Amino acid sequence: MDNQAISAELVSDPYAGSPCLSSLAFLPGRTKQLANQDGTIEIWQAITIKLKSGSLTLATKENEDFLLCRAPADEMGQLIDNLKCLYAGKCEHFIFEPFEPSFSLCFKRVHHYGIKVEAWLDAGNASQGIHTFDALGIRFLTVNDQIALFLQDLEILFKRS
Repeated sequence: MDNQAISAELVSDPYAGSPCLSSLAFLPGRTKQLANQDGTIEIWQAITIKLKSGSLTLATKENEDFLLCRAPADEMGQLIDNLKCLYAGKCEHFIFEPFEPSFSLCFKRVHHYGIKVEAWLDAGNASQGIHTFDALGIRFLTVNDQIALFLQDLEILFKRS
């Protein structure tokens, strides 16, 4: 794996024969440290999320990235741990929604080799030309090999503190 990854992208099953590949991508952004009144420190990291289905793309609006808590709780670390559990076959499904609930992810094993992925962005945070009060997202099927590649890139881009 190349240490120069700039995004972590999970792609739909490339072996399914569909000409319309879908994907979920995370791009890391700046981190911000906040001191609480009680003296505890919180670290938040901005992330850009891109969802693709064929030629269509949904992405966070410029300068309106989503935030993940990195300390004291490491939300990206939790996502990585859950993906490892799914990859290893130790769990069948999980749902991830960060403390700042602007997106959600659902992963569910549907066959011995297939994993259903659902990714939803709050519509107010996505650049897509559609105005709604709900969420926009994608669903696709992927395989363990793609989960492994996604995990490798996530671990490079979002190192644990």
